[in-house]
Amino acid sequence: MKRFAMSVIGLLTLLALTPALAADHPQVLPGWNPEPFSDFTLPAGTYCPFALKLDILRNDAIGAITKTYPDGSTQEKVLMGPQLIRVSNVETGKSTVTFLDGIQIIDYATDGSIELTNLGKNMVGFLAGDDFPAGFYFIDGYHLVDYAPGFASRHMASAIGVETNYCETLKGRKHD
Repeated sequence: MKRFAMSVIGLLTLLALTPALAADHPQVLPGWNPEPFSDFTLPAGTYCPFALKLDILRNDAIGAITKTYPDGSTQEKVLMGPQLIRVSNVETGKSTVTFLDGIQIIDYATDGSIELTNLGKNMVGFLAGDDFPAGFYFIDGYHLVDYAPGFASRHMASAIGVETNYCETLKGRKHD
């Protein structure tokens, strides 16, 4: 049992250091590359009744394709690494800054569906009509989200941890 616990601690330590190693020493983690993300705005009605703007203040995320299909197409991709993101209600200016440092494992099925495994601090969105309340969420813990082909619908298959809906926390007036 002690050996298992030490192995888990070692693995978690390695995972925590992986983004820094890849960014500073790409030769140490071949196949891991920086994952660029740009600022974007989600129009009102997409996830929230108001437009939601995401500003990437810092991005040290990295990614790697970890499995491929026989034809060479991506079967699994892993993303991880710290990001600092400002999430804002465009109409009121009310905002919050969020630190993300989770891991996302993206499994691409041959039918076009996607399974997204989130470990730690990440973000995910749900639309009206999905089986989870509509919104754009900060999540922390273990969350498994299934996407139908073409992103036609989303299903929260497992949610262990925290789910905070930015549509709720950013609604209303900005307080100065």
